[in-house]
Amino acid sequence: MKRIISALVVLCVFAIPAFALSDAEYLRMKKNRDFAEADKELTRVYNEAKDKMSYSAFTELRKSQREWVKTGRDRQARELIRDGETRLNAYTEVTLQRVTFIKNAIGDNSLDNSEDNSSDDSSEDNYSEDNSSDTGKFYEED
Repeated sequence: MKRIISALVVLCVFAIPAFALSDAEYLRMKKNRDFAEADKELTRVYNEAKDKMSYSAFTELRKSQREWVKTGRDRQARELIRDGETRLNAYTEVTLQRVTFIKNAIGDNSLDNSEDNSSDDSSEDNYSEDNSSDTGKFYEED
């Protein structure tokens, strides 16, 4: 019985990382028009958020985006795949869901945007750093 449990633990440890979207698979998916458009829209709204949100709100969004890329995206896609979606369709759908999430975050922040941006100019250096990989893209386009 201990061997069976040990074998299941080992399988789970190796199976979970194997589910994550690899760089190579991401690049293959980018060849699909629907996924590429969703990914491009995600980048666009993320950059829009950077321009429109207050510094503190965007900092929170950036933190959330990094976590989504790290684990949330794969978890959401896995749920859709369990429901019968293909990997490509699942990752396209969760990317579009993230676009909606960011658009909503921009809208929720629009009322207090002017308050935070007028605070401290020294924080702007960190605010304008290049975070293009936060959107879900693994590589910059030439």
